[in-house]
Amino acid sequence: MSYSNSAYFLLGKIIEQKYQMAYKDILQNYIATPLNLHDFRLVNSSQNYFDSYRYTDNSWQPEQDYISKYIIGYTGISSTTTEMNKLNYALFHGKIISKESVELMKPAADSYFGRGMMKVPFYEVIMYGHGGDTTGSHTCVNLQ
Repeated sequence: MSYSNSAYFLLGKIIEQKYQMAYKDILQNYIATPLNLHDFRLVNSSQNYFDSYRYTDNSWQPEQDYISKYIIGYTGISSTTTEMNKLNYALFHGKIISKESVELMKPAADSYFGRGMMKVPFYEVIMYGHGGDTTGSHTCVNLQ
């Protein structure tokens, strides 16, 4: 397995075609509303975004980031840590997709990347998660 933003973009477009609605509406109707998530949304503006910084020359310097309303499937979701925990709990307990599908997302024993999740080792504990990066920003959600 290898990670591909283009593949997630394509998957997002396939999902839009299957459900005949915009990706943001699919997120709202099939994930946010059923799970009672009020701060989980597709970001299409700078609202609720924090500035990005990079530590350079012994100080934090603003870093140019990008936001695009045309990016779907691989970036652009905004939420709170509490709601991400609710989402992860629902994912791993079969409330979004089947537990069998979640297992297929995990990497094989000899791999780092899987189908949507990567291994995130922390000493003896192996967690599964995914990172999200843009210029000057990094996010990682880990699940055990």
